[in-house]
Amino acid sequence: MALQWSIRVYGHRRQIWKWKVDMKKRFFDKKADILRGTGYDSLLEKDLHEGVLKGLEHHPPKIPYTSEHTYTPDFKWGEIYIEAKGRFQDTSEASKYKWIRESLPPGQELVFLFANPKTPFPFSKKRKDGTRMSHGEWATLNNFRWYTAETIHNLLES
Repeated sequence: MALQWSIRVYGHRRQIWKWKVDMKKRFFDKKADILRGTGYDSLLEKDLHEGVLKGLEHHPPKIPYTSEHTYTPDFKWGEIYIEAKGRFQDTSEASKYKWIRESLPPGQELVFLFANPKTPFPFSKKRKDGTRMSHGEWATLNNFRWYTAETIHNLLES
């Protein structure tokens, strides 16, 4: 069994690890050579299409589907849903609100009430000036109206 050494440098410390190359195994084997370029995903598919399912269409056109979700807003004022946010946990949570807005009936709106709209957006890249996109900037960029606890009265008084 071959051993391989790796030296990784972290700052001023060096850490040396060894691992067994032969012990690494794939969960699934690589695609068999006889399947390369045939359009089949597995030997089972190939055997079935050449045998019992001969003459049937293999890999017909794709079928689009969506999965149903529900959303419970934090507050509702008239036809406006208000989502109170301290911060987004990740970008997928933020993109969820775009889908929610798309599914709202005409005349209804989703607005954000941020605890601090200057909080950096999760996983945003640093800009040349060293800053990151904030929650407020994300909302503006994605055409959401947003407020803070100090400015929400502007919405409620209109």
